[in-house]
Amino acid sequence: MCYLYYNGDYYPTTTKLFTADNRGFKYGDGVFESMLMHNKKIALLHLHIQRLQRALQCLGMQVPNYLTPTYIANICTVLANKNATVNARIRIAVHRANGGLYTPTNNTICLLITCTPTTSAGFRFPKKGLHMGLYTNIPKIIHPIGNFKTANALLYIMAARYKTQQGYDDCFIINTQHKIVDALSSNVFVRTTDGQWYTPPLSDACVAGVMREYIMQATASFTPPIVTTSISLTLLRNASEVFLTNAVQGIKWVQSFENKKYTAQYTKQLFEQTLAKL
Repeated sequence: MCYLYYNGDYYPTTTKLFTADNRGFKYGDGVFESMLMHNKKIALLHLHIQRLQRALQCLGMQVPNYLTPTYIANICTVLANKNATVNARIRIAVHRANGGLYTPTNNTICLLITCTPTTSAGFRFPKKGLHMGLYTNIPKIIHPIGNFKTANALLYIMAARYKTQQGYDDCFIINTQHKIVDALSSNVFVRTTDGQWYTPPLSDACVAGVMREYIMQATASFTPPIVTTSISLTLLRNASEVFLTNAVQGIKWVQSFENKKYTAQYTKQLFEQTLAKL
């Protein structure tokens, strides 16, 4: 039997927790974090909690004093023990407490944490690159909420359906100014032929990825450092290397987009200089 955590208690995953009044279900009024646990330790936990706190503040939810890395780490350790695992995908889901229609009657939070055992043992550099598509049917609106992983993920769901229908491994997402901002569940990094790395700025509405933040911090002293700039299709098509990052899979390198082929020499070097330490 597997267990989850919800609002102070541990329950079997088969437990019915919500009513039809749940605001996350009714309105997508919530946010989430996906994290990697390896040997009962969560990678980059402090960055996840910082982003979660910023997301709650952005959505006008109360940030409880107990919402700290230590508090979450303790819960996840108990869940790992209950689920008899040391390696897992941890998901923190927060929704606003029930009450009201579009206008909430209060801004307290409900906290759900799940622990899904995996065979993953830390980050590994993938041998095979990704074949990427471009999803343009629903551009991402530029606003601050776009920096967070909200309970309303319809844009990414529709892009994922397109990816599957077209036979791609993943898809680039564009914003309303036709700039590349994300992939399905990852941030985007591009290397030009002159050796400069770029990644979209948060002002373009890319997700403020935890792995993105870690990579930016870990390479701040590199020459040249990674620069934030809007990624046009022209820049993408002329790049020499492209990789994606997220907190569960680490770095995934892109092998092709349209008729363009990419290499991964410097991407692998960057992986070894950063993620190999985690």
